[in-house]
Amino acid sequence: MTAKMSNNKELNWVEKEFMNVDIGDKRLGKRLITIVKHFANNPQAQIPQAMESFGNAKGAYRFFDNKKVTVDKIINPHINETAKRIKGNNIVLAIQDTTILNYSSHLSVTNIGPVGNDVNRGLVLHPTLAVLLNSIPLGIIDFNIWVRKKEKNEKDRHELDIKEKESYKWLNSYLETAELEKELEGVHFVSICDREGDIYELFKEAENVENKEKMPDILIRAAQNRRVEHPQKKLWEYMESQEIAGKKKISVPRKKGVLGRKATISIRYAKVYIKAPISNKNIKSTDSIKLWAVYAKEENPPEKVEPISWMLLTTIPVKNLDQAMEKIEWYMQRWIIELFFKLLKSGCRVEKRQLKDGKRLKNCIAIDAIIAWRVLFLTYIGRAIPDLPASVIFEKYEWEALYAYVNTYVKKKKKILTKEPLLGELIKIIAKLGGYLDRKSDGPPGMMTIWEGLTALHYITAMWKIFNSSD
Repeated sequence: MTAKMSNNKELNWVEKEFMNVDIGDKRLGKRLITIVKHFANNPQAQIPQAMESFGNAKGAYRFFDNKKVTVDKIINPHINETAKRIKGNNIVLAIQDTTILNYSSHLSVTNIGPVGNDVNRGLVLHPTLAVLLNSIPLGIIDFNIWVRKKEKNEKDRHELDIKEKESYKWLNSYLETAELEKELEGVHFVSICDREGDIYELFKEAENVENKEKMPDILIRAAQNRRVEHPQKKLWEYMESQEIAGKKKISVPRKKGVLGRKATISIRYAKVYIKAPISNKNIKSTDSIKLWAVYAKEENPPEKVEPISWMLLTTIPVKNLDQAMEKIEWYMQRWIIELFFKLLKSGCRVEKRQLKDGKRLKNCIAIDAIIAWRVLFLTYIGRAIPDLPASVIFEKYEWEALYAYVNTYVKKKKKILTKEPLLGELIKIIAKLGGYLDRKSDGPPGMMTIWEGLTALHYITAMWKIFNSSD
């Protein structure tokens, strides 16, 4: 049901998402909504162009610099709305990952830190996305962005407590996800991490999760050949000794410079007892941690292509091939957060933002992140549930304007829209505005074509409102 204001004016998605914003000043809340609307309408533009007037641009710069404005105050309304979208789902994947935002070319920017080496400077971003099993990203549930301090040498790092290390981000996100799970009755999260999240302290926090009240499970791709309490002594050797439970074909998504492909993987699974690392003096426990391992290894990979070799560790019992394959499929959903980062950098162009202070950049990036999520959401919901009515996502004036444009300008027909279109149909037309060809050999429209189409839709609806105004 469409949300409405007290004067019966229908709210668009931005107004719904920020309905409960609280920055400590109503004027700042209204300014935030104005900025998000303008950024969403022209996400690739720099701030002066996106805001469309000198006054609006000046207001945006002042907003980002205001002491009352923080990343949390910007992102929290979205997190709250995400929680509402999560309600009613049994299992939700909480996918977390890190990306570097590089501002080395912006020499005058202050309050940023080292990233990658002694030359590069920027910010570190670590968000968590809530994703349904059918790949629909419901929104951001945790969002951390910070200035990295100068790296300590490896010897000093081993002496630090986990809370003093940057790697605590993985554990922190897990704990934040656990807090949200306690608030959502009937919802269970599975926290998914790539190899960088292979941290003993995270396994320790999540062990025996079935005996803890409302705690998420974990599913992590192992990076370290850890010591195990088995005759083989090491994780990889132990799993290689297990019999192959079965073989499956999977679709491997394309990466930069590498085409997508089909791959046949052999699957092994087993219960495994992980020993504590000897090198970490801060870990007092000598008890082993009980986990389940799923080992997916590609059979006969193509030449010059890195073969799939995924060692997945989870707190969820894996007792048959179907359960093992399910965990592999869940892990493959991690690719969605990579697409989210691509939208941030190539779509919103966050690394091109012309703001001369790290605090202002952080505030701006929080807005860009919500807009990137929105495009990702539209991309996947159009694929997963194409038969939804368009009004679930879009306003009536948007589809009326779109069909009027397509029928009169593109098809040269004066065809009147007599009924509400379906969501999948509408998103496909929007994607065509962005360059989608819709040939028989084409897959579903991608997020960047939808992104371009949404920008075109903004200008179409703006003119539609002008020509259909009753004033």
